[in-house]
Amino acid sequence: MTPPAPPTQHRRPPSRRNSINIHKALLILLLGGTAAVHAILRRPTPRRRGHGVPFHANG
Repeated sequence: MTPPAPPTQHRRPPSRRNSINIHKALLILLLGGTAAVHAILRRPTPRRRGHGVPFHANG
């Protein structure tokens, strides 16, 4: 692991590879975040389907 950059170099990473890794991490976080949100939204009964009625009541 590389040591953290001094505050003067924090704005511009010394290598492009570093910024690509940051972008990858952001993308993974974004995908993981959206997946988590969807998983959380799927757990309770959706209001679209019967307005809070349990699934078995929908026939």
